[in-house]
Amino acid sequence: MLSRRTWMIVFLAGVVPAGAPAGAGDDFELGPRYVDPVNGFSLRPPAGAERSREFSLSRLVRWSVRDKRSGAIAWTLTVRKEPAPPAGTDVKAYLKKLLDGFKGRADIRVDSAGPMELLGKEGFSLRTERGGEHRRWQAEVWVLADADRFLAISVNGALGAKDELDSALREVASTLRLTDPKSLAAARQEGLQRGTALLKGLSAQKLSAAAAAGPRWYLYQRTGRDVGFLYLVEEVGARGSERGVTVRTFARLELKDGQVLHLRREMFAPADRASEQWSETAVVWQGGKAVRRMSEEGAKRGAAITCKVDAGGKSTTRQKPVPAATDACYLPRAMAPLLPRLVDLAKPAAYAFATYTTAADDFDMRTFTVIGPEKITLGAKTMEAVRASDQVAADAEAAALHLAPDGTLLRMRTDMGIVMEQATPGAVLRRFPDAEALVRGR
Repeated sequence: MLSRRTWMIVFLAGVVPAGAPAGAGDDFELGPRYVDPVNGFSLRPPAGAERSREFSLSRLVRWSVRDKRSGAIAWTLTVRKEPAPPAGTDVKAYLKKLLDGFKGRADIRVDSAGPMELLGKEGFSLRTERGGEHRRWQAEVWVLADADRFLAISVNGALGAKDELDSALREVASTLRLTDPKSLAAARQEGLQRGTALLKGLSAQKLSAAAAAGPRWYLYQRTGRDVGFLYLVEEVGARGSERGVTVRTFARLELKDGQVLHLRREMFAPADRASEQWSETAVVWQGGKAVRRMSEEGAKRGAAITCKVDAGGKSTTRQKPVPAATDACYLPRAMAPLLPRLVDLAKPAAYAFATYTTAADDFDMRTFTVIGPEKITLGAKTMEAVRASDQVAADAEAAALHLAPDGTLLRMRTDMGIVMEQATPGAVLRRFPDAEALVRGR
């Protein structure tokens, strides 16, 4: 229904997407970090850009940025992998051979090219005009990521927007990070084994003990300003013939352009994870009027997930089988907020799980990592805490968490600068006097 990155704002899960994408000529803004652990890189693409996975062995991912007024694609950002230079060939010689291949081609005119260094690694930049009658501008940065491959980041758009496109490429390339895919793959496997073992050993007693007593309140902040709140309550009890935990949340969050999101969620799961149920409604308000409504109802029964989504006046029902290997490490939505009280906070370790993502109708890998003890200041009080991170998907940046020794969330910071901090009901009501009424649905 909503972007999965919204969930970290709502509770331990993602960032509210930026507003409309910036077209060429507008102020350029970066979006949340995109992580590709399989190919060993991450970067921040343009805010609001539409991502599409590529089915090419070379092209890894592409983002399309639409013009605000017409809705047409203004320009694209692509990440490719290319073969490294043959043994004994340096990057300069490789670039010369590439440029020699362009000679005599009417569809490519080289504007500039030259060696460069990025992240301490060799590479080169390349700026070209491409196409036939309707020429396009393409700017690229190639980085020799390792001995086997280049990573090439390129932008392609209207020739008249080349200055803006060059600037956008510089901004995106400056956020590039490289990682070792092999070591990350091994770490993911260890995390999945640890997460599977945790779920296998989960009993009704452990689940009940992990549920917090009484409601909790949190304030959202952006650049030091309160922009919303979260109310959360966990209850142990029966639903039909099953006994488990129910998690209810209500979140209010200010978006851009004066819009405000109200998101209500209810999630239930028993300890054996044989089933789960969830429902959520989201309403975007502007000027006291509801401008967008969405709702979702889902359930897992045995090895199948059924989810009904209503958005924009359209209703769709999705059915997703759960493979046995996925089911072994499948984390129900109601258990995600309880993770800090289910894992061992005394031992640094990563726990990975499979989670269902409605938007993609597929499974993501969520990784919760215990890092270690750290003191923090909350309000005017300094206290002992446990530092942890929560990565809701393999291609998302992890949120930084600080937990009380009993696993209570004290503070969370996302990669987009949103901070969620534990607060008293009084502190929330002073900032948002209608908070209790909103929680009750009035």
